[in-house]
Amino acid sequence: MSSYLITSKIKSLSKTDRIITMFTFTLTQIILSFLICGLFFELSLVNLCILSLIILFICWVIPVKKKEQTRFSFTFKSIGFWPWICFLIALVQYVYNLYLIYLLPSFTYDSMSYHLVSAAYWIQQKEILLTPYDIWTNVYPQNAEVVFGWIMLVLGNDTWVELGQMFFLLGGVLAVYGIARVLSFNIGYSVAAASLFAATPLIFVQANTNYVDVAFVCTFLVFLYYMLKFAFTLRSFYCLQAGLAGGIALGIKSSAVAYLAVTMIIVFIYISPHVFKQQRRIHFILKHVILLVIPIGLIGTFWYMRTWYYYGNPIYPFTVEIAGHTIFEGKGSVNDLIMVSNTPKEILDLPWWKKLFISWNSEPNYYRYDQGLGGLGLQWLYCLFPAVLLSFALAIEKRAKEFMLFCIILISIFLIQPSNWWSRYTLSLVPLGTVSLIFLLHSTSFKSLKAMVQSLVVVLTLISTYYAWPHAFFFKDSISQAQSLSPDERTIGKLVWRDFEWIDSLPPSNIGIIRSEQPFTYPLFGNDWRNHVFMLESVDKKETFFSNISTHAIEYMFLKKGTEQHVWASQRFKNVLYENENFTVFQIY
Repeated sequence: MSSYLITSKIKSLSKTDRIITMFTFTLTQIILSFLICGLFFELSLVNLCILSLIILFICWVIPVKKKEQTRFSFTFKSIGFWPWICFLIALVQYVYNLYLIYLLPSFTYDSMSYHLVSAAYWIQQKEILLTPYDIWTNVYPQNAEVVFGWIMLVLGNDTWVELGQMFFLLGGVLAVYGIARVLSFNIGYSVAAASLFAATPLIFVQANTNYVDVAFVCTFLVFLYYMLKFAFTLRSFYCLQAGLAGGIALGIKSSAVAYLAVTMIIVFIYISPHVFKQQRRIHFILKHVILLVIPIGLIGTFWYMRTWYYYGNPIYPFTVEIAGHTIFEGKGSVNDLIMVSNTPKEILDLPWWKKLFISWNSEPNYYRYDQGLGGLGLQWLYCLFPAVLLSFALAIEKRAKEFMLFCIILISIFLIQPSNWWSRYTLSLVPLGTVSLIFLLHSTSFKSLKAMVQSLVVVLTLISTYYAWPHAFFFKDSISQAQSLSPDERTIGKLVWRDFEWIDSLPPSNIGIIRSEQPFTYPLFGNDWRNHVFMLESVDKKETFFSNISTHAIEYMFLKKGTEQHVWASQRFKNVLYENENFTVFQIY
């Protein structure tokens, strides 16, 4: 409501501007209100509602001479048959994901290890603070986790927490549509470009999880939309909105530093001929740099400042080096700590272009949310990528400067992206491909060729959807089993990881785990975060081990078999609550 009120009081915005601005304002309010409550007050639903009402009142009392109404009207004929088909494919995927969110608990690896762990701990402790768990719960930027936490706090459980990335996806779809409209394509083609972006296999299978790749690329696309609007109009409002979107993106992933910097540099180079014609050109540049930097800093830098304060490095545990000189000490480079260990062995020692070739040719595939090779679908390999090459050459011939600006930004980002064979990190290529495709379709006058290309795109997208539909990492029979259970019974332990089924029947308890043996942490909290989870350090002395258990009043100890701690516990604690071939849960009291 606040975002609608404030947007309705801003003059001379297009319909697309207004919707995307509402999206940006909504996300900004969610993140800032959650941070303010969690850092300065008690993080509770009451305080969150009070703060939201204050913001609503401020938006209501802001004076305006005449409120502008936003009306939308279109007909089937104005959009066209092919765009409607593309839209229906994306819509079916979106609705199916909503159904899966309702049916299944969040169970993905990283969400159970750290994405949801942070949010659960904040809600439990009623403040935003460092967690005692995995280091990744503390050192990564966490604007996306704030959105997850906001959903959990408002609803009181985690049933719908996967809606987080689904909301971001709406913003990304709107941004791609808006970018196509900014580049002067009609409504139908713009709908098709946005729909094909949403129908990308990796986006389809990850959007309903608590990962952050979709959230990041969608927020960046909103930033790109505003930067393009600023480049073509020089209107200050778009700079401010770009700053808000850029700040949200920076607070999701540190790679946003490169994405935002490249975009801003290229856009300012593009507008430089217009700027230098003005008498107050230095004033103009400074003004708009400030309009960008202040909101980016306000919304995007908190997590880096916190990490810098506690770890002495804003992007710890990664080492920061410039020209061979270490600026910030860490445990190693991004490549050493993340990329190498996640690169498939068959491409590990290959040059980057061979990795890219193999990855893009690994289609179709049974897609999963953390897809390795492949992920962009057959439509990318056979239609969208060729469209990028052809459209860029055609744009040079036609001197289509606006379209070339859009292409140069996204191509530059792709080229500097580490491990750009990995589709999780190159999702910004997809809108480059979809917009390039409609550029070619718009430019050709051969109806039969146009129909053939459109049909091929639809067929390839449907084939990719077929392979993505099972969401390959779902455990066998999880969906059919979930359909036979009530919502309260659809837990991680019952449907996904049997190791955690014993959690479901526990009253609020103190549960202990060993850091070096850490299983997934999030399921131990319970879906309403009733349990307190204590991560104990691995110790060599039996007395210290039992002392730690006593200090935290631990009632259940989750231990890996074959360890010293397991031997000690089995000697003293005879009441076993749960046991399998890997773990034992000892009841202490």
